[in-house]
Amino acid sequence: MDDDLHKTERDLHGEPPEDDETLTFEEWENADDKFALRVEGDSMIGDQIRHGDYVIIKRQAHAHDGQIVALRDDIGEITLKRYSRQMGHVWLESSNPTCKTIVRESVEIIGVLVGVVRKY
Repeated sequence: MDDDLHKTERDLHGEPPEDDETLTFEEWENADDKFALRVEGDSMIGDQIRHGDYVIIKRQAHAHDGQIVALRDDIGEITLKRYSRQMGHVWLESSNPTCKTIVRESVEIIGVLVGVVRKY
C-alpha cells in the first residue's frame, strides 16, 4: 500500500507514471469518421459533460441503448443525449434531472460520443 501512495505522490509532482500508457489524440486527429462539437448548456452534467467542453463524436447513423449520441433535432440543431428505444419510440434522456426526457418516433443520429475534452 505504501508503494501505491508513493507512486501517486510522485505522479502529482510531475514524474511520468511507470506504466506504458501514453495519452495521445492520434485516433481523433485527421480522422474522417470523427469530429468535435463544443457543448452549450448543462443537460449532460450528470455524465460530467459541461458547458464549454468539447465532445468527440464518431460519425455513425445508429446507436445502441444507453449510448450518448449527437443528433439533429426538429429545428436542425445538433444536441447530445443518452439514446434508447422503448415501446417503439426513441427516448432521449439528459443526465440533468431538471431536464425532461424527449420521446420521438424517429431521430437523425449524427454519431456517438467517444471522448470529452475540457479546457481550464
